[in-house]
Amino acid sequence: MKIRVPYFNSLLLFQIVFLTFLGYYAILLLAINFGLSDFSRYVTVPVRLIIIFSFLFLLILNFKSFKIGYYTKIFLILSFIFFVRVAVDNYNDSIYYLSSVEVFFYFLFFSFIPFVSISTIPFSERLINIIIKSIITSGILFSILSLIFYSNFIGEVGRLSSKTVGEDVVSPLSLSYSSTLIIGVVIIYFIYNKRSILEYIVGFAAILLSIVPFFLGASRGSLIALFIPFLVVLLVKVNIKRFFLGLIFIFFSFYALIYLSEYFGSNIFDRFFNLSNDIEQGNNSTMRLGMWENSFHQFINNPFFGDKLGVNGFSGYYPHNIILEVLQSLGVIGFVPIFILIYSGISNSLSLIKFSPQYSWVTFIFFQSTIKGLFSGTFYNSSWFWFSLALVFAVNRYTKNF
Repeated sequence: MKIRVPYFNSLLLFQIVFLTFLGYYAILLLAINFGLSDFSRYVTVPVRLIIIFSFLFLLILNFKSFKIGYYTKIFLILSFIFFVRVAVDNYNDSIYYLSSVEVFFYFLFFSFIPFVSISTIPFSERLINIIIKSIITSGILFSILSLIFYSNFIGEVGRLSSKTVGEDVVSPLSLSYSSTLIIGVVIIYFIYNKRSILEYIVGFAAILLSIVPFFLGASRGSLIALFIPFLVVLLVKVNIKRFFLGLIFIFFSFYALIYLSEYFGSNIFDRFFNLSNDIEQGNNSTMRLGMWENSFHQFINNPFFGDKLGVNGFSGYYPHNIILEVLQSLGVIGFVPIFILIYSGISNSLSLIKFSPQYSWVTFIFFQSTIKGLFSGTFYNSSWFWFSLALVFAVNRYTKNF
């Protein structure tokens, strides 16, 4: 029997995107609210294995046509440097909140396999459309479940967390960044792609439903991740009329969000505007600033090869910033390849916005994932960041070859 490669490519990619991004958190929502929070690994590990096997099948199906390009080679160099760091830390018995074996497999499953797979397989219009369909489908499911399980907390808490409600709930960062991804990606997709009335209705429903988890999560980083990509699009698509109309849209959207935050009782804007006061008072919400400072000092003291994975003075924590983490743990030799990758990712994103605006939603996923990585991500398991970075390269390559 002949294998229908295009069909299985679409099926596998839909599943991978669904489980890598918002579908993962939808499943986590179900697990936590069915009392399985203490057994979350029995849920998350199988999901991750499904993703990995899907990637491997995708590679096998496209083995004859995949190519190891320039960006993949840079990533392989970076990966080698990181594996050496993990081995050195293991040899030195450096204390970290994860074992060296766990860090190795986290990077392998969350970063290495996703990036290499997406950056090497050939893309088509069919596969690109599958990705956006998977994002919207999983986004609607995630938002509906958030509304079902957490609607009773609307107006009751400024930020939903296990501490504020006294019960197990999904991370507020998961709520915020997931909803931000839905809102930003869906809006920009429909701006540059003409679809049917039914699809517009579905997209509009996804945006409305995502408002609830956005305000319940109340993350400062997600607020930045929501607006920065729109500003980038406005600056790249140089058109005076469109630029000012876009600024007006962003201005009114910002004030609409302020109004809605008061309606939902969210403290997202209080947290954003009171950041300086929190820093002066040394509140726990600014603890990561201390992590960033210590992480940077570790780099300064060990500039060439880096220090170690752990942050001095913060046992059990990572730097919460991918760039600082690379500088701290890999030094300049690790920073050079990741700088090339991120710079190239931005350059490829700007090219898509300018010459293939119908794929601007791809750049939104990358920009939002990168901002997430700069505020709360870690190098070895930022699956959103590595997937979206490879996706930008793959889609840009497709547009040039098409």
